[in-house]
Amino acid sequence: MSAVQTAPAADDTPDDSPDWSSMQQNDLQIGFVYCLVQIGSHAPTAAELAPMGAEVKILCNQLHRLVIANRAVLCREFTDHRTGRRFLQKIVPPSLRTEITAQLHKGLNGGHLGARRAKSQLQRRFFWPGWANDVRLAKRQCIQCARHYRPPSKHRGPIQPFFSGEPWERLGIDII
Repeated sequence: MSAVQTAPAADDTPDDSPDWSSMQQNDLQIGFVYCLVQIGSHAPTAAELAPMGAEVKILCNQLHRLVIANRAVLCREFTDHRTGRRFLQKIVPPSLRTEITAQLHKGLNGGHLGARRAKSQLQRRFFWPGWANDVRLAKRQCIQCARHYRPPSKHRGPIQPFFSGEPWERLGIDII
């Protein structure tokens, strides 16, 4: 089995990246889960989680997969079932989610990745409850993609051969 990989080094540079650890700890929902992981606590009971938000409940259900890794950042261990590779996904505070989905959609070279490819890129590096829906929304809100997007035609019938006995017996005209 391969070793756990973290996000690329570009994410860890202190000059241009946010202080992930403090942002996670200062967030009400992620901060609660951060404390649980930090002290090595077991998952709270359903009664203890009842007054908490949905995000805390989702993260507590995955408490066994959460670790505090590089630079005291809360991460989730993720195994890609297609490749078998393991990754550490940073748990993203709500204040950074829109920016991250927009940047990953645009790609490193401005390629405007589709939803499938943007999801794949995000899944290797980040996690938050509802991330897949946020990726779809980022693509829908992209002005450049909206200009060039053409939905697939829904009026296509199955291709069927037609037979004729001699030339010019059947004639077709494409009006468009």
